[in-house]
Amino acid sequence: MRFRDLWLVETISNTEDELGPFEDQQIVNSLRNEQISIDQKIIKRATKLAHRDKITQSMDKWAMFAKIALILLALIAIFSGVGLAYGSLGASRSSINVLSLFITLLGLHLISFIFWLFSLFFGKLNVTLLGRIWIWLSEKVSRSPNYVRSIHSFLTTINKAKATRWLFASVSHGFWLINLTITTIFIIILLATRSYTFNWETTILSSDSFANFVEFVGYIPSLLGFAMPSRDMILNSSNTISNLFADHETWSWWLIGQLTIWGILIRLIAFVLSFCMLRRKLRKAHIDMESGGIATLAKRLEFNAVHTYKPKDEHNRNYELENIRVSTNTIKHNLGRYAIVGIDLAPREVWPPFAPKDGISDAGILDGRTKKQKFLDSISEHPLEKVLIVLDGKQTPDRGIQYQIKNFSQYSGEISVFLLNSFDGTEISDRALVWKNILIELGISEKNIYLHESELNKWKTL
Repeated sequence: MRFRDLWLVETISNTEDELGPFEDQQIVNSLRNEQISIDQKIIKRATKLAHRDKITQSMDKWAMFAKIALILLALIAIFSGVGLAYGSLGASRSSINVLSLFITLLGLHLISFIFWLFSLFFGKLNVTLLGRIWIWLSEKVSRSPNYVRSIHSFLTTINKAKATRWLFASVSHGFWLINLTITTIFIIILLATRSYTFNWETTILSSDSFANFVEFVGYIPSLLGFAMPSRDMILNSSNTISNLFADHETWSWWLIGQLTIWGILIRLIAFVLSFCMLRRKLRKAHIDMESGGIATLAKRLEFNAVHTYKPKDEHNRNYELENIRVSTNTIKHNLGRYAIVGIDLAPREVWPPFAPKDGISDAGILDGRTKKQKFLDSISEHPLEKVLIVLDGKQTPDRGIQYQIKNFSQYSGEISVFLLNSFDGTEISDRALVWKNILIELGISEKNIYLHESELNKWKTL
């Protein structure tokens, strides 16, 4: 199951938890009789709703900026790596304290790496600092509700797949891998083009302590071919600068070995491990059928099979009937080419708002789910050329009505809307203006939005 499908289902589910159920009966009816699994039905429903309500646009927008944020982190890793290399070695012909250089180049990296290792076994920390920065950067692009829900749904989906730790570990290790690789490359360039001398200095440590440290961290790199200073060379470099060029060359390769093994190699291993674990967790991810909203939706998407009588005698064996599915559609009737319909109007409103001429069907006021579904079933069977939808301009714009209009538009060549009660005295009410803007966003032409009965001449003369 693709991660994007799971993310889409989670986004739709979170939207419904926050704003209430979608108006999806037509979609559910069409999916109920398809020969696919419940999981696939849930995914197809989420896909259709997301496309219909432009939720996929918010998801795609966040995905794009999440990638840009990753690129930005990579650029930061590159430039910080260059700066670290130049800042650590300093000017040409300068003397470098080996111990200070080791701590400067690898100290922060090793501390963060050890902290991550401890979190694997002894902690519940799933989000790394660099992971938090990545999400923070991607969140700064937009604060629209759909955009924010897309981010939260992404994180929820990752968490349900138990992949949060591995996602953010991949980001963190990837950052350090780039940083240390660039640092090592520029250290090599500087060592190849400039002259440096190496020594080590200490006030409280013994010479043997430093020699043991150098041999300990240099053992594994030496097995892979990197130079290891002899004990005499280590002791002779204490507080003095050797006059032998070979000594400084050995220290240079020892330093490169430290960066390669204790920097690049361990981060590469950690990155590959984290990324593989992330892929593995996401491949095993599935829809949580036990969650309340999904369980209810699954029942709605099931079809009821009616088993008809099957004669068992030889004479009737060839006439056995197959299982049939019960149709959930109501009886349809043809409304003709044109229709006028009201949605959720108050009982006090006069209906119809004008006397429709012959050829214009009066579909009445749809004030309940059953009536709305009946009308939708009718026009899905016999699409209309034009439909006039009458709304109450005093009502607060309702998402359910918006969904109904979107559904009706699928089976109507042209939609017009008449907003009753659009005026406060002689001025257009603020609520009517809000309705008008929403209708335009739904794709209805401004010339087909009527605020006064006098504007309905087009419909009165059809």
